[in-house]
Amino acid sequence: MKKRLFTLACAAMLLLSFTLTAHAATLPEYSYYYATLKQRLSSRSGPGTRYDEDALTINSISDGTTLRVLSRSYDSANDRWWMQVEITYQGTLYRVYTGEQRFYSLNMSAVPTEYQLGTCRVAYAISDAYWGPGTGYRRAKTVPAGTSCAIWGYEENAYEDRDYIQIEYYDSGSRCYRRCWVPEWAVDDEYMYYGWP
Repeated sequence: MKKRLFTLACAAMLLLSFTLTAHAATLPEYSYYYATLKQRLSSRSGPGTRYDEDALTINSISDGTTLRVLSRSYDSANDRWWMQVEITYQGTLYRVYTGEQRFYSLNMSAVPTEYQLGTCRVAYAISDAYWGPGTGYRRAKTVPAGTSCAIWGYEENAYEDRDYIQIEYYDSGSRCYRRCWVPEWAVDDEYMYYGWP
């Protein structure tokens, strides 16, 4: 009897260990890969021409600048990869997307691919929206109440002791898609796909 209980306990621990390892392996992790621009940075809030542009950054980052490339996302409409990069403009942080063709050379295997993590809904208008996961990034436009969103990123801001999610939604006012980061507590009906914690 003791031997059987011991065997069951070992099997349960092994299963739990495998489950935790499998979930940890699927967490979205951004790279610390750096690449140099061969032309000025043209940026959008998401990976494609259907996303809104931030006019402040269009001509602000010149060629020859080395940027941290966080992740990549495929734009099937234009058959092109877009890179999510982190930049500083006028002392403010941004996370923006720019086309792969703007870099001299990219080791694509060093840059993780983005996947949609889930969905959520905005019950009340969110004014705490930013161009990155935290208040140190530029404030983005308010997300309207009742907006349905896709979740593309999840990151803990240790300084603020707060979790942020990157949401994507369609803004009917500007007729374009937008990505921004909001505190996780600000959304409702959050549904994470299987495999994501």
